[in-house]
Amino acid sequence: MGSLTAFKRKYPNIKILSSKEEAPYINGDKKSLRLQQAKFIYNTLPEEEKEGARNFEAMLESIESCTVDMELKDKDCFDFCGGIEIVSTPGHMPGHISIYHKESKSLIAGDAVVLENGKLDIALPQYTLDINEAKKSIKKLLEYDIDQIICYHGGIYENNIIESLKEI
Repeated sequence: MGSLTAFKRKYPNIKILSSKEEAPYINGDKKSLRLQQAKFIYNTLPEEEKEGARNFEAMLESIESCTVDMELKDKDCFDFCGGIEIVSTPGHMPGHISIYHKESKSLIAGDAVVLENGKLDIALPQYTLDINEAKKSIKKLLEYDIDQIICYHGGIYENNIIESLKEI
């Protein structure tokens, strides 16, 4: 999200797609949930962490909004690139989505899961707004025939995917 507006300025013909739930935050109609979370926990932090927290808040406040051109919902499908399906995976954020590429059986998971030390895991609980929803989202991924998961944090995972998701 942090570089989205700059990217759109450089490539004005691209279309910005987002889940319906995230669109108001991207458009700037609502204040970032991550910023709200950061402000809420600030007074609970130890003094030595507050400067970093202020810097984090300042970074979040500096993010420019960007107009969403198309809102997506769970199970939306597109025929291009061998077939794409939108998978609603709330938890990390309420409107988080993952993208399933049917032809390659690949899931672009974003922050729905992370890869740490060669193992799939749930996104860090302190950065997950609703851990119970995140767990439901992971369970939902079991419905898909996945050969590889591409995680925003950690890279590509290709080993025993169904078993690994069940372990989470």
